[in-house]
Formats: sequence, structure tokens, C-alpha cells
Amino acid sequence: MSKFDNFRYTRWVKRLNRIAQIALCVVLWLALNYIAAIQFLRVDISRDHKYSLSMETLKYIEKIDKPVQIYVCTASEQPRSEVAGILEDISNLLREYEYAGRIHGKKKIDVQFINIYRDHSQAQMLVDKYRVDPTKEYAIVVACGDNYQEILLTELYKDGEASEFRGEEVFTSSILNVSNPEKRKVYWLTGHGEMDMNDVSPDRGLSLAAQSLRQSNLELAPLDLTKTPEVPDDADLVIIAAPKTIIVPYEVEKLRKYLDNGSGRIMAFLHPGLVHGLDDMFWKWGILADDMLVVVPEDNLSPGGGIPIENFGEHPITDFHRTHHLRVLLTGNSRPVREDPGTAFDERLKISPLLLTPKASYAERNYLEQPYRIDRQQDLLGPISVGMVAERTIDSNLGLNIPSGRLIVFGNASFITNRAFNVSGNRYLFEHAVNWVLGHNELLGIPPRKHEQYQLSLTKADLRQLLLLLLALPAGTIACGAIIALLRRH
Repeated sequence: MSKFDNFRYTRWVKRLNRIAQIALCVVLWLALNYIAAIQFLRVDISRDHKYSLSMETLKYIEKIDKPVQIYVCTASEQPRSEVAGILEDISNLLREYEYAGRIHGKKKIDVQFINIYRDHSQAQMLVDKYRVDPTKEYAIVVACGDNYQEILLTELYKDGEASEFRGEEVFTSSILNVSNPEKRKVYWLTGHGEMDMNDVSPDRGLSLAAQSLRQSNLELAPLDLTKTPEVPDDADLVIIAAPKTIIVPYEVEKLRKYLDNGSGRIMAFLHPGLVHGLDDMFWKWGILADDMLVVVPEDNLSPGGGIPIENFGEHPITDFHRTHHLRVLLTGNSRPVREDPGTAFDERLKISPLLLTPKASYAERNYLEQPYRIDRQQDLLGPISVGMVAERTIDSNLGLNIPSGRLIVFGNASFITNRAFNVSGNRYLFEHAVNWVLGHNELLGIPPRKHEQYQLSLTKADLRQLLLLLLALPAGTIACGAIIALLRRH
């Protein structure tokens, strides 16, 4: 008699078989969850990849070697309607930062949402350690070790309005600041009537530009070349912002040595009609800033009178504007800045235009005489270059090209003033120029996100029709089931 003919033996075999099946299912479930926990993939199928971080941010997160904490502190379970949308944007964005920080199995970014009424100890820690104002209803802190930076809600939207969400730009900048405490030094030239980084006035102040530089982990300081023997060794960039009087030759010589011998970086913003004294230095770098005035026909001007720039030279500084069809608006007057035809050939020198005015424009040499008239013998015909960049490399003994000095010259200074800084793509042009000249190429293309709202408006007739359509399928399914049940009974 076979063992399988024994009822008791067969029953135990069946029990063991069921136990093994259950155990295998549990093991499979645990294995799948373990694999999903360490190897997971998220795909953004939204239009324009609204919920994805830019490649620039992802590249920077890969370089973080210290954990970063982000605290979002709220004082209400149900925030006001105008704040609820902002907090939802922040929450969605920070989930992407957490996900990007865990891709390589290491938690580089930790996000915590704190309610001050439930998490008293955490809220008190923010007050004691990060000096958060306890009277604030909402607070955001980005911290890494002992370094921290507080973010205001108004910073997350362009111009303080909910049209464009700048959260990725602001959070990435803050993470850069706290995770890399070593600040690079930016000097702005003084002593010749230049625009001031501490001035908050709309037409001559550069306080918004200075705030942008500080958000990029840059330290700012004034530079008076009459009081120093040379440009300081810690100068990573020198900004010359619209000097009203001539920069004397011995000061220019210090700037030239800084560019040529110290791999220096200079950005110059010039107004037309003012003698700046930098022509000889520009000539050695292949740039000519003509003492002319760019004239644009009324039809090609913006409603406010500025020159809209839609044509850009091919360069990393302007790639973002060309890709996203973003304008730059040059307010005030502009002068041409172009490649100097009289510069000696230098294969180590690379010169590129950045901004080009409309084709209908021209550069008037006799701009003191009115009305303006085109003189084809001495005027320049459009499109006119009003921004140039020059870069020189040094050939080493090993045959490598080592980056040397970088020079950027704009024939307009008004577009970086407080009045125009946040207009069109002016801010991004300035920030991308600074990032490129300093070698921060990974931060050249973090775009703002359009804050889109969708609203469905239905009449009562539309609503009735929609309800009928939604109910038709389940009602039909129930009817078919009832008919089949009746047929089976009979």
C-alpha cells in the first residue's frame, strides 16, 4: 500500500505544501519590498517635467559630501488658502530633493516638516540653534553642520507673485551655501562714481544684484585701487559698474596685471557718453567699446522704452535664454561693444558676442546732434553687439590649455539696477554671467517653474450631462448583471 493512499499522510503533505506556499509568498513579498526599498525608480510624465529637478541641481547633489537638513516649520494644520498652494509646491519640490539625495544609497538630504504646536522640542531647536523668529507663522531653514540659511516664502516666487515658482533655484542656492562654507570673494570697484552694491535706490542701486551674489555663497567687498598696491590675491571677480569718471592709467595697469598674470575675472558695465579709460585693456582682449549710442526705431522698443534683446550669441551664458526664448530688456541708453578689428591675432584668445540688438537698430556716432540720422560712412548698422566675452588660455608645457583670465563687457549698466533687475531675463543673464566667469557652469540653467492653475467651469446642463456619462457605465454593468441573473434562474 502506497503512503499516498494513507489519508493521514496525505493530509500532512497537503498541510506542509500549503505552509510552504504561504512561506514562499511571504518571502517573495519581503524580497520585493526590500528590492523596492533599495532600488526604486520614479518617472515624471507631467508636461514640461514639472516635478523633476534640473540636470544642474542633480549634478550638484551628487557632489554633496555632507548631509543637509531642510526644516519647514508651520504653525497651523490647515493653512490659509493663499499659503496652502505655496506649501504644496514646497512639499512636492522637497520630495524630489529627498529622492535625488537617496539615489546612490546615501541619504544626503533630509527634509522635516515641523508643527510648532505638536513638535515643541524641534521648534525650540530651530529657535535656539538657527535663530528662527518664534513669532513667525512659517519658516524654512537649510542647514549643514553649523552652517545654515533661512529662506523666506517671498523668495520662492519671482517678483513675490505666484506666477513663477523659483523654489529649485532658491533651495539649490541655499544648499550650495551651507554645504560649501568656503566663500569666494567678489570686489566691486569704487572711487569713480560707480553704482553701489549697498545702494537701494531704483535707478543707481545694485542691492538686488548684491543679494543675488550673496545667495550664491559669494562674499562682497569694495575695492579702491588708489589705496591698494594691486588687486587683492583673494579676488575671484572684480565688477566695474558704470564709472562716471575716468579710471586713471595706474589703476588700469593694476587691473590689467590682475587679468593677465593672475587668471583674473572682470565684469564691466558701461554707460554711453562717459570716458572710462579702459580702452587699452579692452584692446589687449580684443574688445572695442565704441563711444556711440545705440538707436532703435520706436516700433522695436518695448512699451517702457527699453530695447528688447531676443538675439543672443552662442555661449554658455546665453544658452538658457536661447533655449527658453527668454528676453533681456536693456533699459536706459546702450553703447556698442564689439570685437576690435585692430587687435592682433591671438589663437589663445576666444571672443564671443552675447547680446545683439534688433536688425533695424544702428549705432550713432554723433549722438550729441539731434535728430539722429544714419551715416553709413561712420555709423554701425544693426544688429549691434552690446555685450562681449573674452577668454584667454595659457598653453602649458604638457600641451594642456589652462584657463586664464576672463573678461565680460556690457554696453549697458541700467539692466542690473534695482528697477530692472527682475524684469524679463535680466536677472538670469547677470547670474549666469557671474557663474560662468567664476567657473560655476553647473548652475547656469536652473529655470523657474510656471505656476499653473486649472479651473473647470460647468453649467448645470454640463454637470447633468457629465453625471449621466459617469453613471452610464456602472449602470449598464449592473443592468447586464441583473439580466444574466434572471436568465439563469429561468
